[in-house]
Amino acid sequence: MADAKSFARLGSVVHGSIKYNGFCAEGRIAVSALREMFSRALNEFLKEERALIASNAAERAWCGRLAMKLERGIERQHLQGYYADVDYNRKQNGQLKTIKNGNEKVIVIVTDIIVHSRGELAPRDNLVAIEMKKFRRPRAEKALDRERLAILTTPPERNEIYSGDGGVTHPEHVCGYELGVFLEIDPTLMKYSLELFESGSVTGFASGSF
Repeated sequence: MADAKSFARLGSVVHGSIKYNGFCAEGRIAVSALREMFSRALNEFLKEERALIASNAAERAWCGRLAMKLERGIERQHLQGYYADVDYNRKQNGQLKTIKNGNEKVIVIVTDIIVHSRGELAPRDNLVAIEMKKFRRPRAEKALDRERLAILTTPPERNEIYSGDGGVTHPEHVCGYELGVFLEIDPTLMKYSLELFESGSVTGFASGSF
């Protein structure tokens, strides 16, 4: 099973602000709280949906069930106004979500699962972005997912096209997710591995059997 010890624990001090119910006193949601929320949701998913995973159902079916576990976590953390959505492809004013890759090319994106406020709680709209892949999917697809997560977790202040108003309005392209997760599952061997992304870089790994 996924081990919560693989993730940072709650109860620390973040940027000098004491946390409570997953929030810092300054209003920023602590990344450690999001790691804990995801870890618990993953544990529940691997335990409760073992038969679904073993059936080799489509990744979208897996994502839908994991999103349900994340919704539980949102409630437990009292993150009012946030949702776990699957294949959500819209941003402010109903526009398609886009990112800029390393070649400055604008790309329309659909992320497997995101935890966000659907644009209602700027500047902390985007919390968690998750990409899920089966173990035998092509390496090129996995590489694109990793690149997408690195871009999605780039902080707003490092995004050159972000507005200069301190984040009151939304960026032209999507960025600023607090946590990104690349999750790979082998339904034959019943194993998983994952990579955590923060601030545009890989910050942790975990793996196990279920």
